[in-house]
Amino acid sequence: MDVRRRTALLVEAYRFFNDRDVGALLDNMTDDVQWPDVANAHVLHGKEAIRGYWLVQFSAADCP
Repeated sequence: MDVRRRTALLVEAYRFFNDRDVGALLDNMTDDVQWPDVANAHVLHGKEAIRGYWLVQFSAADCP
């Protein structure tokens, strides 16, 4: 993957993250993705585990 494509992928991922579009973020990841849960000293495995983690994180960060 060339540098332009990698840059575009990262820009798109940040947009999805800022928009809280968990589905779109996960669509850009492989099924065997791993994500660090630093606060709990744990590594999440797979899209569904990460989906749940992000939904909780986003709901905690979105104050009324």
